[in-house]
Amino acid sequence: MISNQPEDIKTIVKTCPKHGKLHIEQCRVGIEKRWGIQPNYFYKCKQCIAGYNKKYVREGDTKKIEYVKNLRKAQTIKHKDKLLESRRKNTERNREKINLREKERRLKKHDHMKQLYRKQQQKWRDTLDDNYIKSQLTRKHKLKHKDVPQWMIEIKRSIIMLRRVIREKNDN
Repeated sequence: MISNQPEDIKTIVKTCPKHGKLHIEQCRVGIEKRWGIQPNYFYKCKQCIAGYNKKYVREGDTKKIEYVKNLRKAQTIKHKDKLLESRRKNTERNREKINLREKERRLKKHDHMKQLYRKQQQKWRDTLDDNYIKSQLTRKHKLKHKDVPQWMIEIKRSIIMLRRVIREKNDN
């Protein structure tokens, strides 16, 4: 495996502005992700890292550590609240759009079903179906569909046929 990391310990890998020329054991090695096959290594001075940690992140300073932890918690809560608030606004906006679409869809479906029902009623009227005649009898005599006997249906059918014939004769 070919790597661009120096194998010799005594080779100088970095020149630090404070500490001068550094070898591998004096540096912290990091890897940059790249698209290529070989990784790209970078080096940081261990003495500079230790100085930074002493200056900004003291182990014994518990007040500062607690302050930073509380600050981070507050920031995460604040960002979560902002995120939830923006999600609420978006859902309200989308809900209005969805409600309008659903209302249009329901109206279309209602009109479609109305048309189908009218066609079915027209077909029943033209053929003098049992359902049509039952509905006529139930409206007039306040019966239920299941209580209408077959002999009443036959009689009513013949009456309607006679009326139709009479109406046609009068129209001509």
